[in-house]
Amino acid sequence: MERTRALRMGLGNDRDFHRFDVHAQRVTDLQQSPRVRTQLNAAEIQIESFAAQPPLRIRIARFSEVALAHARVSELRSRWNRGAWPTDRALLMIVQHGSLSVTGPDGKQKHGRGAFLMPPGPGTIHFATPTERTDFVCMSVPARITAAILSSGGADIVHSAEHGVAAALFAPTAAYISSVCGLAQTDVTDGDPLQHALEELAHSVVRLAGGDEARGPRTLYGSAIAAIRRGYDAPSLNPETLALTLGVSVRTLQSAFRAEGRTVAGAIRQTRAAAAVQLRHEHPHMPQSRIAALTGFGSVDSLQRAMQLGAAVQAPEQAPELR
Repeated sequence: MERTRALRMGLGNDRDFHRFDVHAQRVTDLQQSPRVRTQLNAAEIQIESFAAQPPLRIRIARFSEVALAHARVSELRSRWNRGAWPTDRALLMIVQHGSLSVTGPDGKQKHGRGAFLMPPGPGTIHFATPTERTDFVCMSVPARITAAILSSGGADIVHSAEHGVAAALFAPTAAYISSVCGLAQTDVTDGDPLQHALEELAHSVVRLAGGDEARGPRTLYGSAIAAIRRGYDAPSLNPETLALTLGVSVRTLQSAFRAEGRTVAGAIRQTRAAAAVQLRHEHPHMPQSRIAALTGFGSVDSLQRAMQLGAAVQAPEQAPELR
């Protein structure tokens, strides 16, 4: 499966980091470049039109699991045809200058600056920018990274402005993504550490854009649930490591969960199982060993036991606010 994904992305297996630039004054320029054409087709992205002046400029950086782009364009009209391959991909976009209009399959439109989160799922999403130059960055990430906020069949588009999150809060993230898109091929000899950092950054964007970090202080239970949703795919996550992350004792953490009628281990298991169910639904032919690895289970046996216990019936709820 990994080899198939790499081929679909137009990447070879010799390196885990690829970067190139796109300059164009017309749509036909994009089609004349085999490399650009391959990337757009793999991502199911179709650029329909854009202003000739200033020219379209895009810097693209690709890792094995994460793809980045920094674009400057005017009067852009494009669409994401969420077809067979992008069912396991989510798209994050941050608008720095100008504005963006994003229209979902249901015809609902989100407009402005800040961050836009788009989950995998059926239907086409349309993008448009005004006549003024718009500067934005994109991250294509595995769907599991956005699972805390987005889910297939849920809201098609989340816009940070809906949660009262100021666009300026995303400026450091956008600047970092832009800097990665500007790296030379020779600057990155091993892409894995950088990709890991980008995945952590994507988690932060999702939490902030979805209002998860903008709602104010949480109870210990709420903070723990949020931490589980962020890190369920790490096999090392357990009550002890969670308590260490939160800066409390295991006994204190367990007491907080008992007050809610739950256990720490059970909440971790439920979150992993819910993610496994979603993966199985989206990829019915994916081996159980792969599903177990992607969702934090130590083995197929652990995954199967969680399913037998019905752990996926209810995933942890949204973190409660202090009353």
